[in-house]
Amino acid sequence: MLRILFALAACAGPRAEAAPLPRPEEPPVARGGGLELSSAELRPVLVRRYAMTGQGREVLKHLLKTRVLDEMARERRMQVTPADVDVRVAELDRKVRAAGQPGGIAGQLRESGVDPAEFRELMRIAIVQERLCREALGVPPDAPITGDQQEIWIDEEMEARGIESPPPPWSDGVVARCGTIVIREPEFAEILGPSISGEDVRDTCYQLLIAKGLRARMPDLADAAYERAVDAELARRRSEAEADPRYQGAPFERLLSMQGMTLEGLRADPSVAVAALSSLWVSRSYDEQGLRDFYAGERTAFDGAHGEAIRARLLLLRAAVLTNPYNPRSFPEAEMQLEALAEELADEEDFAEAARRQSEESRTRSVGGELGWLTRAGEGLLDLRSAIFADVAARGPIPPGGRILGPMRLSDGVALLWLAELREAPSWQIMKGHVRHELRRRLLEDVLPRESMVTFLDT
Repeated sequence: MLRILFALAACAGPRAEAAPLPRPEEPPVARGGGLELSSAELRPVLVRRYAMTGQGREVLKHLLKTRVLDEMARERRMQVTPADVDVRVAELDRKVRAAGQPGGIAGQLRESGVDPAEFRELMRIAIVQERLCREALGVPPDAPITGDQQEIWIDEEMEARGIESPPPPWSDGVVARCGTIVIREPEFAEILGPSISGEDVRDTCYQLLIAKGLRARMPDLADAAYERAVDAELARRRSEAEADPRYQGAPFERLLSMQGMTLEGLRADPSVAVAALSSLWVSRSYDEQGLRDFYAGERTAFDGAHGEAIRARLLLLRAAVLTNPYNPRSFPEAEMQLEALAEELADEEDFAEAARRQSEESRTRSVGGELGWLTRAGEGLLDLRSAIFADVAARGPIPPGGRILGPMRLSDGVALLWLAELREAPSWQIMKGHVRHELRRRLLEDVLPRESMVTFLDT
């Protein structure tokens, strides 16, 4: 019983760094860059985004079940008094203390971040459910009844009454029905809100503010032009998802459903609005020659991040200047060990197998030391990137099948590399996509730097 109640409290109660959604009439919930966001603008977006996620469905199920149990109790004129709850809490408190928890129920509530009033309400519902289940199944008060029995019973009762829970948006404002019980959007929002993390709330606020700012920069933008930009963004996402081998050709709508989204909901999502509007702004501001000029002005940065690339594998042995129980291998010892190993490796397959067995770089060991495609100035591995491209400049192109580089000393060990193949710099059509992406990134930063936004969670 206690485990079930704590699980329900975790589902229905506030999460860390979250807060109840502000009322529609309250002051702006976020501001920054001269932009403001109202609660009336934020609330429906949060509900639409998170209603159909696993967490959202659990919250809705709990809310619906609570209403059904209360209705059944009224029909049978069954009452659970505060005194009844006191007795059950005292019983649980004794069990918790007997199990070695000196703080009892109060201590467990504090540790779990569960509000005591919320816990008492959950306890009341649990007592209602147990009594109704015993009555329905003919189980006497002094006989045991399990939590599984109670859950199966209430699920069957709700199915018999008929459950409807259509995906958002809800044109009639009804989120779910079960018999005569109706859950409307404002009620659901009150319960769902605290289950959404503070980080997710901030992200949603930021995207809504950015969308406002972008629209303000294009006051002449017609609704039809905006809808075409949204259509283009949705088509791009569909094409990208359906071409991703991870999804094995699954329909786009099915992929959205797995994330708790619908196509209609995605169309109204602020992330789509931001992508569509920023892309449209770049198209309006830069013609083909403008994009080429921007690229030419920052060619070193673009070529470093997106130009020619080399696919490589890594085998790393940890080493130190002074050996000790935590650093048992010196740099010279590691270099000698890798020099001997290099003589034994005939091809990339040999190198990958050796990396799986001997590499002490945990992130790549399981994939045979695979680093993927490294450009000159990508994120991380700067020492390795410099060494790899310096090797190609000094020794010439990578031969078919690849070649060994190293051993080479790093700050925390000695590396042996396999240079597998070189990929030439992309065509202008591909590089143009990177240029547009960078222009969009700078636009968003100019409209509203993330650090300048203040939300109701920060006050």
